[in-house]
Amino acid sequence: MSKRQLIVTVVIASVICGGCSPAYRFVKVDKTSGGYMVKKGKVDMPYFTIDESQQYPKDLKLAKRRFKNRRLLVERYYKEEFPELFGGPFMMGVKFLTFYAFIPIAGLLMDYYQDRPCEEIEEQDIKQFIEEESKKEPVR
Repeated sequence: MSKRQLIVTVVIASVICGGCSPAYRFVKVDKTSGGYMVKKGKVDMPYFTIDESQQYPKDLKLAKRRFKNRRLLVERYYKEEFPELFGGPFMMGVKFLTFYAFIPIAGLLMDYYQDRPCEEIEEQDIKQFIEEESKKEPVR
C-alpha cells in the first residue's frame, strides 16, 4: 500500500468513525434576561447551565464552569431520553455507509419506473388486484 493510499484510507476511516455531530456552543437566551444557554446544533440544552431557581447565568464564565461540571451527568440523561441526539461514532459510520450502499438501489428503481409509462404501471396494478380478489372466497 502506497503512502497516498494509506493517507486516503486513514482520512476516510476517521470521517466515518468520527461522525458529524455538531459542537456545543453558548448562546444568549434573550435580551431581557441576558443569560447564557448551551446549544448542540439546533437543539437547546438548558440543563447544562440553569441553576436551582431555573435562571440562566448572566456571566459567560459561570455558564462555562457549570457546563464543565455538569456535562457528563447531563449527557448521560440526554442519551437515555433522546438517543437520536447522541448517535455514537460507530452508529454514525454505519448510517453513513448504509446510506451510500442504498443509492445504487434507489437509482435502479427510479430507472425502472421512469422507463415505464404510468398507464402501464396502473394497468398492471389493477390486473394484480383483480387476480388477488378473484382468489379470495366470497363473503357470505
